[in-house]
Amino acid sequence: KDPRAQQALVWVLGQFGEDIPEAPYLLEEMIEEYSPEMDAGVRVELLSASMKLTFKRPGEMQTILGKLMKAAIDDTSNVDIHDRALMYHRLLATNVG
Repeated sequence: KDPRAQQALVWVLGQFGEDIPEAPYLLEEMIEEYSPEMDAGVRVELLSASMKLTFKRPGEMQTILGKLMKAAIDDTSNVDIHDRALMYHRLLATNVG
C-alpha cells in the first residue's frame, strides 16, 4: 500500500465525506488497522479527516472517532500524533456554550 495514496484517499473522505455515503465506513476500516507501524502521515490524516467528518456526520462518526482517539492517544511511537490526538480530545471535551 502506497502511503501517499492512502493519505490522499483519507483526505478526500474527510473533505468530501458528506457527499460520499460510504465515507465513515471506509475510514472505519482504516482505523481498525491503526498501529504504530502505519505511516505517520496516514495516521495524522486519519485524525484530521475523522475530525472533519465528525462535524459533518456526527451520528456515524462518534464511535469511530472514539476508537481512533484511544489508539492515537495510546500511540507513543510519534509525539506529534499523540499530542494532536490529545488536543482534539480536549477540544471536543470542552463545553464552549
